[in-house]
Amino acid sequence: MSIVGLLGGTFNPVHNGHLQLAEGALIEG
Repeated sequence: MSIVGLLGGTFNPVHNGHLQLAEGALIEG
């Protein structure tokens, strides 16, 4: 899933912040 998130961030920089928050939540989860 991380790979997909990174790819999405690369194509959609606007979603970079959201992806970072999602990753942080997953790590804490």
